[in-house]
Amino acid sequence: MGKKSDVSLQTLAEFIRDLVYDDFSRNLRWSLSVIHPKTDDGDVGFSGGIWTDYQKAKNQMSISFGFSDTKGIYNFKAWINSSEIRFSFGENPTFEDFKKTAERIFIDEEFCIKTKTPYERTRDKVYATGNRWAKENFDATHNQREGYTVYTRCQKCGKKLTDSESMRRGYGPECWSQISGISSADSVGSVDEAELPGQMTIFDFPDAIPDGGMNG
Repeated sequence: MGKKSDVSLQTLAEFIRDLVYDDFSRNLRWSLSVIHPKTDDGDVGFSGGIWTDYQKAKNQMSISFGFSDTKGIYNFKAWINSSEIRFSFGENPTFEDFKKTAERIFIDEEFCIKTKTPYERTRDKVYATGNRWAKENFDATHNQREGYTVYTRCQKCGKKLTDSESMRRGYGPECWSQISGISSADSVGSVDEAELPGQMTIFDFPDAIPDGGMNG
């Protein structure tokens, strides 16, 4: 029987990988594994999923699905917290439907575009969508609150900071080890903004979509 799927396994896997990957991680997880060596149609069946880390995310967001060359993507389901989210395509989305839906739930697959620092890039994408659940997850994961200062460059050597702990402290790992008598709390927001061009302050944005705004 000829292939009926509108997407190859390789393309699907690459999309999921790129969706989940971000070097300023929001703690997303994914899987795509064989469940049936041979399906009724004679090809290999796969089970896949994308989900938030249950121990770190404030809101639990997940999707699950099956895939085969003859069926394409099937048995698609999505949840936010304990509520199942239903879409107009039902449980059998096209690849385009799958991409758009995953992006609506988990924000944006293009995290690897290096136009800004990892923190700035991820935060801007999350907040721009107005996705309340993802915004709350981002804030909870990175402990950002209104008026909380984050440093994008080391206060000592001026190098760009990319990991959350360094951005919170305001110093890179090498410089931090050389500094004594300064606590993490002291390093955040303790230096005049004019002296630190790499510093930015995070403010809360109003939500852009109401409850249930993800339903298709």
